[in-house]
Amino acid sequence: TKRVMVDRLVETLRKDLVKFADITDKDVKDFYEANKKLYVQPRRVRVSQIVLKTKADAKRVMALSLKKKGDVRHFSQLAKDESIDEASKGKRGDLGFFDETSTVIPKEILTAAFAIKAMWQLGGPVKVKNGYAILMKTGEKRALNRSVEIEKQRIKNRVFRERRVKAINDFIDGLQKKAKVEINEANLAKVKVDLKGNTPAPKGGHQGHNH
Repeated sequence: TKRVMVDRLVETLRKDLVKFADITDKDVKDFYEANKKLYVQPRRVRVSQIVLKTKADAKRVMALSLKKKGDVRHFSQLAKDESIDEASKGKRGDLGFFDETSTVIPKEILTAAFAIKAMWQLGGPVKVKNGYAILMKTGEKRALNRSVEIEKQRIKNRVFRERRVKAINDFIDGLQKKAKVEINEANLAKVKVDLKGNTPAPKGGHQGHNH
């Protein structure tokens, strides 16, 4: 009958296709290493630039920017109106976020950008390939360094959920192939909703969240 699939699925879920206790320290470490960028990141900054042909032009535009100190909209408009760097001019000077190891941002810009201490502060003029650049710091992301020990509980929870979902999908596929049973999608949806609400947490721990 149409309920065969759901009934057998519910029975199997009660026996646990995947148990939380099956998630080992090696599983946690493997997940951590495969997704390390979620837990370890270098400090990054974001700057906008205005590139002028001469140092005199750069000083003139910097003086204009200082009249509205810290006004990023004013700086962006100056970048659009005054910059000779076509690549960044179209983005109103924005160079996006980058870290000190970036190979996309010129070294002289990297050095100057990371030397700027406060948000909305100006830097330069800096001699660059096609002229002189004025910079404004518009963002910063602190370095992230969360160890596998700190993230262990959350990773275990995530691996457990992902394995259970895969096990259920494999189980359903297996039933379809062996019994050629037609799935009642509405009933299966209810089972999946119940599953999401009943993910067990280990004793003394808490349910983690996805990153």
